[in-house]
Amino acid sequence: MIRGIKFLIIFFIYVFEWQNMINFLENENIILTLRRHPLIIYTKIAAIIIVAAAPFVIYPFIRNFFPQIIIYPRNILLIIGAIIYYMFIWTYFLIIWVDYYLDMWIVTNQRIMDIEQKGLFSREVSEFSISRIQDVTINIVGIIPTLFHYGDVHVQTAGEARQFIFKDIKNPDKVKDTILNLQYKTRNE
Repeated sequence: MIRGIKFLIIFFIYVFEWQNMINFLENENIILTLRRHPLIIYTKIAAIIIVAAAPFVIYPFIRNFFPQIIIYPRNILLIIGAIIYYMFIWTYFLIIWVDYYLDMWIVTNQRIMDIEQKGLFSREVSEFSISRIQDVTINIVGIIPTLFHYGDVHVQTAGEARQFIFKDIKNPDKVKDTILNLQYKTRNE
């Protein structure tokens, strides 16, 4: 079982490797590669573990108060139901992990790229030049993001209504400073 899970993880890392999605320009260097803060996926995994453990907590109550459910013919239905239940949980975990792993932002010395995974088989890649940056703001809301130093970075480009939002990233203030320094260097060259 563990070997199969390990194989699946290695398979998905190989298939969805982000370097295969992007063509870099000549003399373009990666400055930052950003993903959501790990706490985001840890909380989702904790919720999945709680949901997965729920049948083990509920089973003793069913056995004590409704023993007729556990007799042989109905027991098979209970097992089939449990298999389907855990298949849904596993699928949800896979979707959460793929979304976390493949949603990323890449800041290079020439442009910013936003790679957004939408479901298992849909991806959107957007980019814009560093020289087009108009405004960079950070947004940290709540006690947990403040304690763990994560938040959103909003990058507004010139001539476009759309903002690029780096969601729930580590150290948004340092990311903002890095982007503004790159913008300053690009405009002064």
